[in-house]
Amino acid sequence: MLMLRLIHKSASKQFSRSYKYYCSMAETARMNIPIVYGDEISPPVRFVTMTASILGIDLDFHKIDLFKNENRSESFMKINPLQKVPAMVVGDITICDSHAIATYLCQIGNDTRLYPDESLLRAKINQILFFNSSTLFRIDSEIFMHLCDICAVPVVTSMLQLVPLTERHPKVAQWTKKFEDYPFYEINKRGLEALRNCIDVMNHVYNN
Repeated sequence: MLMLRLIHKSASKQFSRSYKYYCSMAETARMNIPIVYGDEISPPVRFVTMTASILGIDLDFHKIDLFKNENRSESFMKINPLQKVPAMVVGDITICDSHAIATYLCQIGNDTRLYPDESLLRAKINQILFFNSSTLFRIDSEIFMHLCDICAVPVVTSMLQLVPLTERHPKVAQWTKKFEDYPFYEINKRGLEALRNCIDVMNHVYNN
């Protein structure tokens, strides 16, 4: 009888240690899931969520409604004092730039398709990323399906809601069309639909 009690006590302790271990592992995994704050109406936010979708990385997405000025709320300003989206939180670290977030996702995703290791090709991609962040993506005759494309597609397609393409821009039309059949493009379509609705509302207000 004493032996059974000792075995039961030992098994209980082992179960308790195992349970705490797995709970700790689950909590660690949960904490490592990037929390992204944003609104899909924003091209930089779509850039981040599309990149994550391509890489198969789960995001804990928290919508910050830009048209309700939620980015100016006291709670969000604690996350990003610049009041800009997207913002990503991983553990105790906050990153507030879509290009930095996307390159981080590429690194943790262990996938070099979007952000190759080859130095010159990565420099070329960085060049376009930096140009996009400071000015606007320049349509090149040489098309890459890399991170720079995913960065530029939401920006260009959003601008097209205000300035439609003409026959003078066949390369732009061909370039944007290349992405429409990819699963991640559904994210961009959702954001564009929300943007169009906002444009329609504003047109109605200004025209009446």
